[in-house]
Amino acid sequence: MEINAKYFSRIEYSEKDIVTFDDGLYGFKDKKKFILIWFENTNENFLCLQSIEDENLAFLMINPYHFLEDYDVVLSDEDTHSLEINNVDSVRTYTVCVISDDTSKSTANLKCPIIINSENNKAKQIILEESAYSFYQPFTTALAKEG
Repeated sequence: MEINAKYFSRIEYSEKDIVTFDDGLYGFKDKKKFILIWFENTNENFLCLQSIEDENLAFLMINPYHFLEDYDVVLSDEDTHSLEINNVDSVRTYTVCVISDDTSKSTANLKCPIIINSENNKAKQIILEESAYSFYQPFTTALAKEG
């Protein structure tokens, strides 16, 4: 199968590459099937979540743990059950980013991470209700912690 991805040219993918959000994403409840596209083959820290139902819908994402070692996501029993998580090592966590030409205006949504079970490609966006994380965490703050 192929798709004309928003930030890439034509991308080939197979059924096994499809990540499924049973509940959709916040603001996009009707879009449930996506593929992950890495910007660099060896770097899982910066990638694109591309809808296969709408070629113009794609989200830039980062691995928040790469920037914030103390980032803390606790999944509810309901989330663990709905994603069919049996092995904690299969859990991948990403946050949606808004990238600006001015890096100081680029942000990551640490409040609503995307959780993917890499064993079955089930995914869910959750809200960290009891956290102090921001919907618009500036990259400059995260990058300062990295150095």
